[in-house]
Amino acid sequence: MASPLSMAGAAVMGLAALLGVIGLATDYWLSTAVINLGLWKGCSKNSLSGTEVCADLKEPADFVKASRAFCILGFLFAVGAIVLIIMRIVVESFRSNIMIARGATALSFVTGAFLIIGAAIYAGKTADLVSAGVDLGWSFGLVIAGGVLAFIGGVLSVLDMKNAQT
Repeated sequence: MASPLSMAGAAVMGLAALLGVIGLATDYWLSTAVINLGLWKGCSKNSLSGTEVCADLKEPADFVKASRAFCILGFLFAVGAIVLIIMRIVVESFRSNIMIARGATALSFVTGAFLIIGAAIYAGKTADLVSAGVDLGWSFGLVIAGGVLAFIGGVLSVLDMKNAQT
């Protein structure tokens, strides 16, 4: 039987990956009453008709490209961590394999770091806009939440390793 910590770690990492990819894909990283921007496109509301017009970011700034890269890599690391955790849960011979446990732990912490760094790059470069009244949106918040959950997944993995060794 797989440990409850392994199962909790898989669930937490799954949620971290889900939040990270939703935050990455949606376009509410910056928002005002009439404009919202994401990593891939920006939208504005026509105040007369109430319709929303969106356009892809054709030539995004370098910091947007860097945020994209860190968040995409964070998501890929999360998938790797989930695969390793599920291998430990499903395959009996892997439950005592310390290398798989260490790999899952490392990937969990790396996921958290990459998601947080991707969001921090964006926040750092848009700080002037935020101080001028533009809000960091819910997409940004989802990536931060995904990063925090990935760190929690890493802690659960460390605790699971310690319990397996005793």
